[in-house]
Amino acid sequence: MAHKRRSTNTQTTTVASEHTPLAGVTRKQGKYLFDEIPLWQQDNHYIRSGYVLETNSFKDCFNSLFYLHNETVNIFTHLIPGFLLPLALLLASPWLVAHNRLIKSVPTWLMDVPVYETTSKVDNFMFNLFYFGFASCLTLSAAFHATKCHSYKIMKWGSSLDYVGIISLIVTSMVGIIHYSLYDDPIAHWFCILFVGAQGTICLVLTLNPRFREPEWRTFRATMFIIFGVSSVVPIGYGLWRYFTFLWY
Repeated sequence: MAHKRRSTNTQTTTVASEHTPLAGVTRKQGKYLFDEIPLWQQDNHYIRSGYVLETNSFKDCFNSLFYLHNETVNIFTHLIPGFLLPLALLLASPWLVAHNRLIKSVPTWLMDVPVYETTSKVDNFMFNLFYFGFASCLTLSAAFHATKCHSYKIMKWGSSLDYVGIISLIVTSMVGIIHYSLYDDPIAHWFCILFVGAQGTICLVLTLNPRFREPEWRTFRATMFIIFGVSSVVPIGYGLWRYFTFLWY
């Protein structure tokens, strides 16, 4: 495919074919149209503008955080709750505790949380497991959206991490639900956890397929994650059935 060249007073843009970098182009801060970016960046033809041109530089990827483009919302809606806010609380917690500000800032009704003698280390682990899945999903997604303009190679690597984060959140969410809803049914408890683990493993293997991230697999990707998420209805439904059966009888 021939290279198409467009020149203006402020920038020169070349459309490259396949996955080749744009050689000889003066890259300046700016946003580009769909037809001005390499084919590997053309993932969604409905989004026609606001693209960050392939940078081949992590520094330029970082600089793109400070101006508006079509990945800005994706980046910060994941980065703030998944990484920056927890990090800020972690760094500020010694000062807050030392000045007794953390306790005073929390409403009384939130502090009145019952502590049960039956609460085990496994129960605490399940909470921490969910927090880990939540933070890893959002952080990996933010990293992917922030660096996907680097190069085709980095985009593929980041895309895989993004899917790993999604799988991590689904698995840790479902395991926590199963743990508490089927607490007194060990057989169903472990069966459902193993079932979720098997599903997560299958999804993980599929995401490692190089073709999985291609645009033509978009429908399959969406369907796979929807089915994986909706499958949580099975253990939840079973737990509700046991609960209401207990009430009725």
